Amino acid sequence: MDTPVIPCPTPFIDHIAGQALGIDLPLRIWPAVKKDGEIGRELGKRPWVFWIHGGAFMYGKHYVPNAWVIPAFRSLSYHVVSVSYRFVPQVTHDDIVSDILTAYTWCRNNLEAVLGKGNVALDSFVSAGDSAGAHLALWCGNHLSPPPKAIVDIYGLTSLDDPFYSLSIPDLPLPILGNSSTEELDKALENRDPKNAVITSAFTLELEPYTSVENLNIA
Repeated sequence: MDTPVIPCPTPFIDHIAGQALGIDLPLRIWPAVKKDGEIGRELGKRPWVFWIHGGAFMYGKHYVPNAWVIPAFRSLSYHVVSVSYRFVPQVTHDDIVSDILTAYTWCRNNLEAVLGKGNVALDSFVSAGDSAGAHLALWCGNHLSPPPKAIVDIYGLTSLDDPFYSLSIPDLPLPILGNSSTEELDKALENRDPKNAVITSAFTLELEPYTSVENLNIA
């Protein structure tokens, strides 16, 4: 059965926050809108959301956040910035954190130029994310300067000591991705060269047979 794909909200602006070992770190910005959805330059200095997507640190995509993210925050007339980062196993947690810091630094230096100096309250921002992104949003709350005014943690992991991350759960009804052999998976996991890191990857349910290429092309 095909799974409907919700297209990316518009309009948006794409930029590159920086590079890591030659790999671009893109981000996507949705400017704030009025309560009726109209875009206008007379909104005044509006807060912004620093959104970090989830995906177990090894998949996901910044350019289409969870379906509720843009409508929810833009209904408050907030700007939304969705950022990317490199995935494991080619990089470490410290590398991922470095990518998040690169994106944040870019926002501090460039958001006013992109959105208009009178349209963004640079120090009034929320760090937010889901799953792995929520973990990184929590990191932002403890390490960014100035710190976020609020943190939105959507089922983020807070401690890797939690048994959930180390115990097998044989009856968990998750779909198995593809028909790769153990040898093929082992070979893929041996690829630890940071120059081969990727910053976007589909979720299992976004791949056939769980959805169709036609559905994905809608986005």
